Order: sequence, then C-alpha cells, then structure tokens
Amino acid sequence: MTRHAHPALVHTLAVAVSLAAVVGATLTWAPSASATTSDPDRVAAPIIAGTEVGVPGGTCTVGAVLAAKGFRSQFTQYQRATRWVVLAKHCAPLQAPVQLDGATVGSVVWQSAESDLELAVIPPLACTRARAATGSCDPSVATWTPRASGRVFNRVGGVLARPAVTGIGQPDAAPFCTSGASSGLLCSWTSTRVPAASRPGAQHLAAARADAGAGIEPGDAGGPVISTTNRLYGIISGSTTTSPTGSTVLLYTPVQQVLTELFRYRLAPAS
Repeated sequence: MTRHAHPALVHTLAVAVSLAAVVGATLTWAPSASATTSDPDRVAAPIIAGTEVGVPGGTCTVGAVLAAKGFRSQFTQYQRATRWVVLAKHCAPLQAPVQLDGATVGSVVWQSAESDLELAVIPPLACTRARAATGSCDPSVATWTPRASGRVFNRVGGVLARPAVTGIGQPDAAPFCTSGASSGLLCSWTSTRVPAASRPGAQHLAAARADAGAGIEPGDAGGPVISTTNRLYGIISGSTTTSPTGSTVLLYTPVQQVLTELFRYRLAPAS
C-alpha cells in the first residue's frame, strides 16, 4: 500500500469508485438524502461520528472525527482546535461546503484515489464575548474551541447517547452496528464476504450481513460502522439486497484503510 501526500495537497480523481452489478442482488451506494433527519440531536453541535451534515443536493453522515498529527499542526491554538471529518467520497465533490443544521461549518479538501473516502476540514469556533456570556467557552482558557469531537452516536444503557470513541478494531463473531443519520442505530450486522461480482471496482471494501428489514438508507453514506463498545470499524459506502432471502449486505471501508490513507491524522479526542 502506498501512502499519499498530505490530503490538503492531493488532487482527486474525477469520479467516485464505481461498483459492478452484483449477480442475484441489487447494489446501491448509500446516496445523500434530500430530507433532514427525524432526530434533532444528529444536527446539533458538536459534530461527532453519526452527525448528519448537509452537502450539495442532500445530506450525508459523518463517519469519524480526526485531528492532525505532528508538531507542525500544533503551533497555534487555532491549529490544535481544527478538526477533520471523514465522509464517503460519493457524498460531495471536492471543495463542496459542508453544513450543520443549515450553517456552513467546513468544506471537502481531499478525496481518495483508491477508496470511497473523502475528508472535510472543520475550522474551530472563536470564543467571542457573546459565546463567553452564554458559558459555552472561556476566553481565559481557550480562544478557539473545536466544532467536532471524537464521540459517536451509540446506545448507553439502552438510550441513544454520545459516548467517546474507544479506539479502532475489526469485527469478530459478535454482531456490530451502523449509526446512520437516516436509518439510526442498527446493531444486527455480522461479517460476510464482499459479493464476488462487486470486487472489480470495489477497492478496499468489507461487508456485513443483516436480516431482511434492516438496511442502509439515503443519507447514511459516510456514517460509522462501530462495535457495541464504541470501537470504530469503518465508514459506510452502500448496500446490496440479496435474493431470494431479501437480506441486506452492507459495504463499508475498514478503518484500517482510512488511517492508512490518512496517515497524518488520528482519532480526535472526545473533549
């Protein structure tokens, strides 16, 4: 695997990765949705994995929040408070604005030449007098505060919450989850093989299967694939519906591929 240069300096290929038709199945990307989520917390700040963001023509879901590594990215408080969010490459074109609840909060700055991945920069918020007056920041402590944090929408004690991402991993035999802005939290996925007919154009994808009735919906693209203990497994790309059983096969980019390509970044802290 060859590493790429810094994402801000890399130009993208013109189009997203395409998948061949799956024999005996209907294959779809998880496209952007035109409607907003029914869960108002998914459009509330700060941005976390599972947040709904607006992109040209619809919405997608944030898959991971990253921070830059290396001393050159730590010189100023502004740099230290800047965050980056991972989305699916087919969500939005390069330089497209990214919005949270209708307000522009960042833009797409990099797209993978190999995978269904892209990166958007999320500049920090200034600690203004108005914000300080509400108690949302303290200028004596920090002039800039991050707009995004290393948390994820997942259940805690049976209730949807914003727990901290606990690290990365790979699925084992236990069921695992997707957390999409449209479909919500689905935790009946188990690992399976990527459908053979999709492999020619499906670089760096993994797959999981769920029973009929569970599926990825428009607007889930880019969302996190996670364990029940908040470990990040990957980024949602799309799904297939198999016949004759009607079960759903999830296609996602493993987090190991994400961090291989984005080697200058790490998972952002939860605070």
